[in-house]
Amino acid sequence: MVDAIENKRSVILRNYASAHGNDIRDRHVEAYAFTTNYVQVWCYCPHEKTNKLFKVSRIGSVEILPENWGSEENHKPGYIDIFRMNSDELLPIKLKLGLRSANLLIEEFPLATKHLQKLPNNEWLLDTEVCSFDGVGRFVMGLLDDIEIIDSQEFEQHIAEILNKMKNKFSLS
Repeated sequence: MVDAIENKRSVILRNYASAHGNDIRDRHVEAYAFTTNYVQVWCYCPHEKTNKLFKVSRIGSVEILPENWGSEENHKPGYIDIFRMNSDELLPIKLKLGLRSANLLIEEFPLATKHLQKLPNNEWLLDTEVCSFDGVGRFVMGLLDDIEIIDSQEFEQHIAEILNKMKNKFSLS
């Protein structure tokens, strides 16, 4: 794929296993940049007219096509948040964490360290921006008793919706 990027050639990501789309299929893309340590690759998807990140580990194989990029002007990498989610926009969140959730956050998502501020009584303030509520939501849902949402009404609604779905899913008749 490095050759394709250097030579500005389109590629087909064969048998890409998408967790988001819950499918395995080929993707015709213009790969243009790797993230740190070549873990993911930024690609422009001409058919969807959007930039996306693809995890290298989920790519079955790469077929370099003879055609050159046709949309280089659209190659605009987005953001990657501390929870490894990506998008073109950022959403602010502020959470108060207990010692357990702060420790787990740092262990699982080391980039979060620079967004943490120590508070009294073994508590921490996480003040950051996220690309979506999915990544931070999974983290918070696993530690509900040790995390308080300080600022983000939209995130509170997101968590409430998840809790409602879970309540309905597991309610006993």
